[in-house]
Amino acid sequence: MIEDEAVILANAKIEAGAVVRKRAFIGRDALVRRNAEIGAGALVGTETVIGAHIRIGEKAVIGQRCRLSGAVPAGSTTVGAHAGIGDDSIVEAGSHIERMATIGPGARIAGGTQIGAGARAGSKLKTGWDAVLDADCTIGDECGIGPGAIVEAKATVEDRTTVPDRGLVESDATAGPGTAMEPGERYRTDPDAATIEKVIAKGATRVAASATVGLRCLVHHTASIGEDSEVGADSVIGAHVRIGDRARIGARVEIGEGTAVGDRARIGELTMIGAKAQIEPDATIGAKCVIRSSDPLVGAPGQQGIRIRQGSVIGNRCRIDQDTWIGPRADLGDDVELGRSCTVRTGGRIGDRSTFQDYGLVGASSTVGADVTAKLQSGVADGCTVGDRTLMTGVVLVKTGTDVPADSVIDLNERGDEVVNLPPPPEEPKQP
Repeated sequence: MIEDEAVILANAKIEAGAVVRKRAFIGRDALVRRNAEIGAGALVGTETVIGAHIRIGEKAVIGQRCRLSGAVPAGSTTVGAHAGIGDDSIVEAGSHIERMATIGPGARIAGGTQIGAGARAGSKLKTGWDAVLDADCTIGDECGIGPGAIVEAKATVEDRTTVPDRGLVESDATAGPGTAMEPGERYRTDPDAATIEKVIAKGATRVAASATVGLRCLVHHTASIGEDSEVGADSVIGAHVRIGDRARIGARVEIGEGTAVGDRARIGELTMIGAKAQIEPDATIGAKCVIRSSDPLVGAPGQQGIRIRQGSVIGNRCRIDQDTWIGPRADLGDDVELGRSCTVRTGGRIGDRSTFQDYGLVGASSTVGADVTAKLQSGVADGCTVGDRTLMTGVVLVKTGTDVPADSVIDLNERGDEVVNLPPPPEEPKQP
């Protein structure tokens, strides 16, 4: 739809479903894709392409030969009223440029970039995914803003300066070409603080004075870290996470929203813990584990998360799915996999490389050997021993106190009774 007083020059194309408001100006050979909207009085330059679902505010100016990528409506690009984008710029899908912001010619704006109201950027700006340029900040010519980096309100980045991945330039600070910043560090108004060991996301105020937070960590401002606890470098601590006293969190760990980590708990490096998990005091989780929730970092409504009880030990490279419960003093070896809604009761033990699919059970004080496979809804009652390499074919339960030899197969017969198929006895040596 093209409203009255809009001006469309020669060879410009307006696709079906696009809206051009009154007094807007579309330059020669420009293309406005389907379902895009050009606000009243806005200007789109010659040979510029406005992608599908993009919203251009009133009196915004988009220069010549620009490319603004569209997407689905929920993730499309927006340009606010009176904003300006210089010639030959590229803006990828999901970026948001707020009112009165200006970007010089030759910019390359990666997807998910947020540019606040009144921000001013010079020529040839390059941003990484999910970069943030807050309101009224000033960015010079030929600057680079890395993925996830933040330039806060009224901060200044001088010409030919690069803010690295997840870097932070604080409000009223100035980062110049000679600024030495490693990925994840912040540049502060106090230059002596640029090498500070605690790199906390803006607003974080619940970190105990005696806690140690490694370089390049991101800690949500609603999270809390207790006395004498340690968080390794490059870790991400989500919203409303609670870390108790004297806990140890390894490097590059991710802890999702609402998770509680108890006193003296240990979490190895490169482990990811989903939302709303409960890690009780003195529990230990090894390196490179995945403790899932319904979503890696944000819990679904009603999702209760995983519970790992006091004193339990989980080995390296384990994978535990949502709604699983690990009882007190349970012990899981390396490379163990537990499906959804599994239960390991008090003192249960599982050997290396064993797998329990969804709704599995290991009873109190039971021992499951290495390389055991328990298919859907299979379990072991209290006080059992299951030998190495045993296969449980699904919907079977080893009865209380049973000892199952190694290499057995447990399945159901035609009447639904459980049958333990023992391995064949070794052959007797032949008499000469």
